[in-house]
Amino acid sequence: MKTKLLIGLMWMWAAWANAAPPIGFDFWNHLGTNEGLSQNEVHCILQDHRGLMWFGTQDGLNCYDGQRVQVFRQAPFDSTSLSDDFITTLHEDSKQRFWVGTAKGLNCYDFAKGTFRRSSQLKTVILQIIEDKNKAIWVQTKTTWWVMATNETEFKVTKRSPDDAKKALLAQITPLLPAKVSVSSLITDHLGIVWVGTRGQGIYRFRYEADKQQYVPLDAFDEDFFDTNGLKSSHITCLYEGNEADEDIVWIGTREAGVQLYSRSKNTFKHWERLFTQESAATRTFFGLTTDKKGHLWVGSYSGLYRIHRATHDIRTYKTPPNTIVETSLEDTQGSFWVGGNTGLFHLDNTQQQFETFNLPLYEGHQPWVLRIYEDPSQQVWVGTRGYLAQIDPQKKVRTWKELPVSKTTKAKLESVGTIQRDAKGGMWIGMRQGLIYWPSPTQYARLFQNNPNDAKSLISNMILDVHVDAKQRVWICSAKGLSLAKHQDGKVEFEHFTEKNGLTNSFVYGAMSDKAGDLWLTTNGGLIRFNPEKKTFRTYTSQDGLGGLEFNSGGFHRSPDGEFFVGGNGMLLSFRPDELVINKHLPRILLRSFKKFEKPVVHLDSIIASGQPIRLDYDENFFSFEWAALDYTNPSSNQFAYRLEGFDKDWVYTGTRRFVDFTNLNPGNYKLWVKAANNEGKWNDRDYLQLSLVITPPFWKTWWFYGLLFLLVAAVAKLLYDNHVRQLLALERAKLEENERVRKLAAQDLHDEFGNTLTRISLLTELVKNRMNGQVGGEVGELLTKISDNANRMYQGTKDFIWAINPEHDSLYEIAVRLKDFGDDVFDKTGIRFNVEGLNDALRGVNLPTGASRHLVLLFKEAMSNTLKHAQATETTLSFVPTPDLLRIEWQDNGRGVDLERSRPGNGLMNIQTRAEKIGGVATLTSPKHGGFVVLFERPCA
Repeated sequence: MKTKLLIGLMWMWAAWANAAPPIGFDFWNHLGTNEGLSQNEVHCILQDHRGLMWFGTQDGLNCYDGQRVQVFRQAPFDSTSLSDDFITTLHEDSKQRFWVGTAKGLNCYDFAKGTFRRSSQLKTVILQIIEDKNKAIWVQTKTTWWVMATNETEFKVTKRSPDDAKKALLAQITPLLPAKVSVSSLITDHLGIVWVGTRGQGIYRFRYEADKQQYVPLDAFDEDFFDTNGLKSSHITCLYEGNEADEDIVWIGTREAGVQLYSRSKNTFKHWERLFTQESAATRTFFGLTTDKKGHLWVGSYSGLYRIHRATHDIRTYKTPPNTIVETSLEDTQGSFWVGGNTGLFHLDNTQQQFETFNLPLYEGHQPWVLRIYEDPSQQVWVGTRGYLAQIDPQKKVRTWKELPVSKTTKAKLESVGTIQRDAKGGMWIGMRQGLIYWPSPTQYARLFQNNPNDAKSLISNMILDVHVDAKQRVWICSAKGLSLAKHQDGKVEFEHFTEKNGLTNSFVYGAMSDKAGDLWLTTNGGLIRFNPEKKTFRTYTSQDGLGGLEFNSGGFHRSPDGEFFVGGNGMLLSFRPDELVINKHLPRILLRSFKKFEKPVVHLDSIIASGQPIRLDYDENFFSFEWAALDYTNPSSNQFAYRLEGFDKDWVYTGTRRFVDFTNLNPGNYKLWVKAANNEGKWNDRDYLQLSLVITPPFWKTWWFYGLLFLLVAAVAKLLYDNHVRQLLALERAKLEENERVRKLAAQDLHDEFGNTLTRISLLTELVKNRMNGQVGGEVGELLTKISDNANRMYQGTKDFIWAINPEHDSLYEIAVRLKDFGDDVFDKTGIRFNVEGLNDALRGVNLPTGASRHLVLLFKEAMSNTLKHAQATETTLSFVPTPDLLRIEWQDNGRGVDLERSRPGNGLMNIQTRAEKIGGVATLTSPKHGGFVVLFERPCA
């Protein structure tokens, strides 16, 4: 058993020692002093419970949110600052206490206050801080271990040490490492990969194979000084991975290169250009990519042609004529290898392993510039040049076309043929710098398509860079102005275009390739773009996604028979397998990083958030802003944001990558701000929102109490004005009433004097006439004198009632009652009818009636009394007065024979009773009980 183990270890050592030098396929992002880090020697890394990253250096503690770095240092004479700038270790415990070990003691950071609390016991070098499974805090110094006491305010020295699972893992890994490797740090990531950091030998990775029940080498990363995105230091000080689900980043601290970030999603691209790190820029500009049957990758550049063994990474350089630019290459079905460029077409002599010129018809006195080599399904090799289209059959015979007929009289020139592609019908699409040609067959007319500015369905650009036919036989046109889809409609060909307006991030499309899922991969001047033709969506990969650059080149795209995609451009030579690309699934939390009023930051922001209280603003603080950070570190500049201000916005406002928002002139009130974030893949975190409550206090003149006071003030003023107006009206009314009463009183006196005297004189004169005739009056003259006397008496009596009624002193109910009593006493005297009056007392003096009502009321009941006297045959009558606060009631009742009101029609007297009652706002009710009698009931509401 020991022998087998020894053999296994020797084999692994040999594998590490004899393996080819790392190609440097790894892609790293860097965070150093140029990005704001306080110093490049990083000793410890930690992510806190909020998602912020912390880095301890020899010159301060750094907090990083993906966009900016905040530095904490020891401040002289400030006991709330760090005890020292040399940060040795970091730890956040289960109670979210943030411990910072330094070269001069232990510190605990208060997130709410932004201050540090120094330990009064531990003032020496802190090497390590650990929390065990029992939640106990252990602190290691140079001489001993300390453990926090149960009171959590002090530490006690202990002779024990906490269990460390890394020791057992290191014991398993150490035998697998090359000799004399000094391990500085070790972690196991969430995928089970073991990362081993060393002092000067870079990083080694191992994976556990369950069937073998052992760890085996996975790969290794070493310093790559020449490449921009390589590992910048082989001296690894610490390794760290956060605890959140779907973490994409592993953080590496180095001795002199700051923090290195390894993104799994960015490291699915292989960087073949790393093989040319020390070459010139001309060599590192790649065109004409292809692969052969032996697994080689062929690469053209400004400085020649290279063949790379895809397994061993060996490179062979092939000689080409001076200043040759290799733009296109192809291995045909027969195994012949072709290369084309600005100096012509070349054919590989497999025996000599040298390229020989394959002579084509001269163009302008020279071998033509070859732009594209293509083999069709019938094994015909087609060559596109600047001067014509050439065909090479399997016997190497050449046929050329300088133009193609598009009608009986018109031909289209074939110049600058940059792409050739047959479709499912056997027709050939030929792309040029001055248009697109579709050639159905050699016996049919060709069709020329060019841009028509007045036709949106015409070709979008005359510069055609590539034609691609996908698995569904759709024809896609790549041009200098975008991507187009050729559609056959009613015998015509129309084009549907996709440009920057449709989501294409760059419209200069060099080429297209289809993957197994049917997506198109487009090489452009703005990165690599994945296009879903069904959903019509775009996903752009840029330098920030692991490409290392943005600009690709013509002919710099190829899909190998085994499904690996190769793309080349300026400083980039990449390969990837679309179905193996790692997508960043980490959902970012969002954190408020800045709150400003009138562009001035508000201090103690963390304490405001920790309090959970609303942010209160005065009404005149009407310009404020918030800035936040999405805590996903794969590509922070591509994180996206959305916010909704509840109480103002109905829907989410998507701001793209803008990480701040300004508010101006919000109305006073209560608001709630909701913010969410998405990572660089556009995956939104719909679970963890940032929530902030805002209260904008109104000015005092818009508060409820001010409105209340204002209402009371207005009401008081209105009441004063109203009361004054009422007083004026009452005074005017009293004046009018007094004047009316004065006029009525004078009129009553004058009428009494005038009418009384005149009527009296008429009566006296009549009697004198009778007396002087000594009783001889008779016949017609006597009757006339008698009538004159009777009418004068009746007129006198009626005039007395009228004069009495207009006197204002008689408007009270008491005067009316007295008047009716006097009238009844006179009428029923000596008639045998008993006349009773009820309710006549001083209480009636307080009941006043409107002007004119007394006359109608007196006449109403006089009519009732007269009817009783004339028709009732009564023996007893009663007049009752019953005033109440709400209703005036006067009732006349007799015990006579009664009246059949249902059968007999009321006479004029009874009708006058009801009419007079209505004129003064009352109601007269006439009833006659079955046992006899008659009742007149007058009712009127009291004013």
